[in-house]
Formats: sequence, structure tokens, C-alpha cells
Amino acid sequence: MEREALEDIHIFQAAAVSCGLKGEEMTSMKELAAAGACGFTDDGIPLKNAAFLYKAMEEAKALDLPISLHEEDPAFIETNGINHGPVSDALGIYGSPSIAEESLVARDCLLALRSGAQVVIQHISSGQSVELVRTFKAMGANLHAEATPHHSL
Repeated sequence: MEREALEDIHIFQAAAVSCGLKGEEMTSMKELAAAGACGFTDDGIPLKNAAFLYKAMEEAKALDLPISLHEEDPAFIETNGINHGPVSDALGIYGSPSIAEESLVARDCLLALRSGAQVVIQHISSGQSVELVRTFKAMGANLHAEATPHHSL
């Protein structure tokens, strides 16, 4: 019995920006890129230190690889997993306000502009954040953004 030819499947793996996803010590991005990393991210964990992130952006730029960012400043969040708004208020829960995202998007758009790095804003959900990305792209930043249905509810 003959088997049909299988499709070629290519799997690309992004590497971490920081060791242990702690946002304190940069991974060896050059070595990770040489091993096949297609970009860098600490997805799910925001990089809170702007100076650290700027250095990581410069390294990613030198390697011509993107850096993807989870934009959510935990300092603004009392209860994660629910957006702050009329529904969370009715439930007596202070969720994640949009400024938690917008503050890091604003900062990181500026860092992207200054560093020249390819930056992906992950899971964008705020209209203000969309406008920030548009504005900084118009200024010359190499920005991209993505959204998922469950981040827009």
C-alpha cells in the first residue's frame, strides 16, 4: 500500500527575552538566533524594566529578529482575567483597566521608534493602544500588533 506524500511542516520557535522569564537578565539572544530562534518574547509576562527592554530591542534589531511584547502593567491591575468596566463593577470586581495595557504600549512604541527594532504588540485590546501603534508607525516605528477574539471581550 502506497502512502501519500506528507506535507512539509515548518515549526518556528520564539526564544525568551529574559532568563527564567524574570525580566532581569537577558538571554543569549545571539546564540538563540544561531540555534534557530525566529524572534524573542516573554509572552504572558510583561517586561517592566524599560532600560532592560530597550537593550533587548537593540540586540533584536542587530539580529534582525522581532521582539514580541505582552503589554499589561500589573501595577494597575487588582484582579486579572476580567476587564475593568460596567460588568466588573456590577460584580464588585475591579478588573484590568485599559490603562494597564495602554501605558506599556505607549512606552514600548517609543522604545521601538528609538531602537529601530521590529516590535510586535501582542493581544492588543484597547482602542487607545491601536491609535498609539498607528501614530508611532506613522512616525517610522517598525511596529505590528495582533488581537485575538478572547482579548476583546
